[in-house]
Amino acid sequence: MSNPRPRKKARRAVAVCAKVAAPLPPLPSLPLAALEHLLHFLPVASLQLLGATCTFLHQLIHGRTITTLEFPFTPSFLQELAAASTIDKKPLLRLTCYEASLPHISGLYSTWAKRMQMIAQVQLPLLDLSRLRELVLEPDLTVHHTLRPSSPVFVDVLTQVLTALAGQDSLRRVTRLGVPLASILASIKLDLLYAETRGTRVLNMLAGLLELDLIVRTKAELNQLGEGGDLMAHVRPVSLGIIVMPSVMITRKTVKEVANPWVEELVLTCPCLLQFRLRMAILRRVAVKTYSLPGEEACSLLATADLQPSLHRTGSCGVDVRSLWEGCPLLTKFNGIPLEVQGVIVVGWQRDIWWLRRNQLGKSYTEWMVGTKRAFHRDYRARGGELGLQAWARTRWSPRQLKLQAGLNYRQI
Repeated sequence: MSNPRPRKKARRAVAVCAKVAAPLPPLPSLPLAALEHLLHFLPVASLQLLGATCTFLHQLIHGRTITTLEFPFTPSFLQELAAASTIDKKPLLRLTCYEASLPHISGLYSTWAKRMQMIAQVQLPLLDLSRLRELVLEPDLTVHHTLRPSSPVFVDVLTQVLTALAGQDSLRRVTRLGVPLASILASIKLDLLYAETRGTRVLNMLAGLLELDLIVRTKAELNQLGEGGDLMAHVRPVSLGIIVMPSVMITRKTVKEVANPWVEELVLTCPCLLQFRLRMAILRRVAVKTYSLPGEEACSLLATADLQPSLHRTGSCGVDVRSLWEGCPLLTKFNGIPLEVQGVIVVGWQRDIWWLRRNQLGKSYTEWMVGTKRAFHRDYRARGGELGLQAWARTRWSPRQLKLQAGLNYRQI
């Protein structure tokens, strides 16, 4: 017996699904104006990968722009400039400066600072910076293995670069910034000092960033991240990264509250003795990478009798998960561990504050912590932990509720 014919409504649903499942047109088939508009929204790293897929996209991306260039200019790039009969200025999208690529610093500090300032005044005007969107100024991260801070000359070089770019009004399109915190603080002071002549160009750039990566080198810089700091009041990044280098000597448990009402994703690299308590109203995701001091292998927050001292206390090292109940009600992921969201945006950003409805699930702190404890224990076992839930909780978990010292950056409805 043959199968009955499907009803007309079922046939129509199948036809609709077939239309939805039709393959999308290839990217090069789009109109040129649409392609050029779409390329404005991609990170430079994605543009470079896209340009390697076909000849057409390679010509469209690399033929019209310079995707990445290193400052100061590398010897190979200087040789290309010397050999060229004509120089065609293409818009630069990403400017990088790495401490590891700078020449060995010797002699007087003032001599090197003046020399790098002269290099910036000569080389930067050779570039078309009208479409600069990413500025990556990073120190040598190999100092993570030592207690040696980055060179003060390098920080001064980065300050000179930011000052020169602000003077050329080349920071308007920057959406990603990676820089030592000291350079940002020095640039803010210069911006406020010369506000009448050139405007607040660095502050305007900070307010329009999508991604900000900060490198903290000293305890004084670390204090600028807390309540009353000079930085967090000016930045509005969607994604914030903070790297606390081992040169910031943390020898005992240190609590630091960090507040920003605009961050949705936070990535932290810090010693396990440094414990951040977050007040970020719309924060959704947190990723924490902790380390011990050079020469140590065990987590500093664990008891000496712990059987697996190399496994850090996730939820205590770097970030105290207990502070998220009150300070981050929209959080859903902590190091990939799913958490129950405890709030929802009701009105949005009004009167310089978010309006949220907290505890929408109706759970108490104790009930929320029960589910959170089980999720963190599953992560502990997935990382090679051997203790059961009760034994793990006695040594690696604390259910006591925390109260944040400063006020919240959202209003409950």
